[in-house]
Amino acid sequence: MSIIIPRTVPARYHQEFVERLSRIAPYHGKALIFAADHKLEQGLTLDPTHFFAIAEQSKLVLASHLGLISRYLAGETTGAIIKLSAKTPTQKLRNAEPNSIQITSIEEVVTFNKNNHNKVLGVGITIYLGSEKEEIMLANAARAITQAHEHGFPVVLWSYIRGSAIAPEKASSYLPLTASVGASLGADFVKLQLPQGDLSHKVQLLEETKVAAGNVRLLFAGGEPLNAHELLRTTNYLVHQLGWAGGAIGRNIFEHPTNYACLLAQTVTKLMASEIDLDDALAQIP
Repeated sequence: MSIIIPRTVPARYHQEFVERLSRIAPYHGKALIFAADHKLEQGLTLDPTHFFAIAEQSKLVLASHLGLISRYLAGETTGAIIKLSAKTPTQKLRNAEPNSIQITSIEEVVTFNKNNHNKVLGVGITIYLGSEKEEIMLANAARAITQAHEHGFPVVLWSYIRGSAIAPEKASSYLPLTASVGASLGADFVKLQLPQGDLSHKVQLLEETKVAAGNVRLLFAGGEPLNAHELLRTTNYLVHQLGWAGGAIGRNIFEHPTNYACLLAQTVTKLMASEIDLDDALAQIP
């Protein structure tokens, strides 16, 4: 998969941009980003050392917020994607519209990266389409993506349908829109929530989403709980049959004990890289 360097990346940062993106997607252009932003986003009480142990042992790029990364990032960690925006579960308690507020600036990312051996490979930011706060999030994301590119950082856009304007049962029909928005804002990767049910029955929707993304790389979110074999089958179908670029997965990895989580993550990456086929992958995971 060829690397597209956006024209918002200055020439002096082209090499760094390519190197960072290649480290995010090292499996023949495919990526498994370990999403570990749940402490803030969902109020998860899990010990943070569990996240970082999995990332270090499995050589995964970990995505989380700057505060957590600053306290737990180790020298052995492959690299980090810093989430620029956040919300907490209290939004639901307050019946507030979904709103992911930017809490970290690109300047803070640049400074942290310089002081930590260039461990930052990219940044991430979330938008909720269908929320009453959508316009604010769109403006913030557009600005953050441009600023990140100006410093040579690839960007992952968490692009979700969520808000009072769209009924949950209608959300999946807007999947191509989430990809279109990511392409229009200039993101390098777009993380999308998959429709529920058998994906083989939603081929047209998934193909339309791939077309809508253009040359932006699509990542599937872990979303609904999947057992290990379901995760492997989903990965194989989206990556090898539909041409998606990989996944950004959290709970479906870290809810397992560390050793099993590492085995699962390593098997997923081997499957993505075509080092093993689906049958071999299923046989390796009890």
